Amino acid sequence: MIPILVLCASHENAEYRKAILTKVSLYRTIQNMKNAITREQYDAFQRAYDFFNKELFAASLPAVLVTLQRHAKAYGYFSPERFVGRNGQEAAHELALNPDHFGRTDEEILSTLVHEMCHVWQQTHGTPPRAITIENGQSR
Repeated sequence: MIPILVLCASHENAEYRKAILTKVSLYRTIQNMKNAITREQYDAFQRAYDFFNKELFAASLPAVLVTLQRHAKAYGYFSPERFVGRNGQEAAHELALNPDHFGRTDEEILSTLVHEMCHVWQQTHGTPPRAITIENGQSR
């Protein structure tokens, strides 16, 4: 079974969930990521976020900044209200994927994306995920 379906599935029919995964057009982009990260790759992950938001979360998640960040021992992470606008009133969540782990299969990379999207859902509609303290003592 594809890991993404285990981590966060809103549809009960397994065949339907598999069909959703095969529709994602960013597979080719992920497979071409052997070169330097470009805007094309960022855009592909943003399209994947938008696609899974619609298909798995009924388009209920807010817009986030999808970033590529290295973080020891993590495939990705979610940081609520990580980016604050210049006026100090607007904030955007960060959903980060670790490019050090892009040697995994496409399904595993997308599974990480959807796993982090589950944290966005928790923050928006449920019980926010616990804060994680990182080495310098700051919470994220």
